[in-house]
Amino acid sequence: MRSQSCRTGEETFEEPFRFGEEEIINETKLTTLPSRLVYQYLKKMKERGVTHVVLEMTSHALDQYRLAGIQLDGAIILNIQREQLDYHQTMEAYAAAKGKIVTYLKVSVPLVFKKDDERVVGLISSLMTPTPLRKG
Repeated sequence: MRSQSCRTGEETFEEPFRFGEEEIINETKLTTLPSRLVYQYLKKMKERGVTHVVLEMTSHALDQYRLAGIQLDGAIILNIQREQLDYHQTMEAYAAAKGKIVTYLKVSVPLVFKKDDERVVGLISSLMTPTPLRKG
């Protein structure tokens, strides 16, 4: 995600993190850092003139609200696979955690997903279906 017209930052599991031209090794080996570190890095990026950030948000981080307060200009949901069941216990809990990403989206921004992953399509369908109001 590098171009001449914008300065980018990347905070993903892939090493190193990038802040414009600066690179920092992810010594934690965590995909999504604890909240304090995420915000420290975002502040450093802003100070260095970064205008666009790619931020990997794990289901663990979403479930633990480690990224609370961040507003996204778009999001991508790649897959929902059994690899995270050690933490989430069930596929339903895992999908629900991944679905929390929509709460971070600004209004009318893109949510991109893999249309050939049945679980992702099911999650997107459930997120886009309005919940009926109950009369009390």
